[in-house]
Amino acid sequence: MPIIVAAYQDGNLRTFDLPSTAMTGPTYVRVKDTFFAHPSPITSLTLSPSSPTGIISASSTCNIRVWDLVKGVSVQDIESHRVKGGEGIVALASGEGNVVASAGADGMVRLWAC
Repeated sequence: MPIIVAAYQDGNLRTFDLPSTAMTGPTYVRVKDTFFAHPSPITSLTLSPSSPTGIISASSTCNIRVWDLVKGVSVQDIESHRVKGGEGIVALASGEGNVVASAGADGMVRLWAC
């Protein structure tokens, strides 16, 4: 079943199930799961290039976490970049193979194998 994943400033990731029927008007979805992902605001999300059930989150404290949404656990934790002006990682992007790029407030772009 398709899901929506949302990131929050309280450091949580929340998943929502999409309805299996066609939506013809406003549709309200309920929270399926909540994961305490980071002790600081989540600043970016991207799909895991190596897992169809994975998502990657980044925080203002420069942590990147790879999540298995089926199991509800972090399977990899990466510390990167340096906090600058109160900001950490400002963007994530996934690409071909298992490569993920992170851009930090420190002015650096880094490539990771996830």
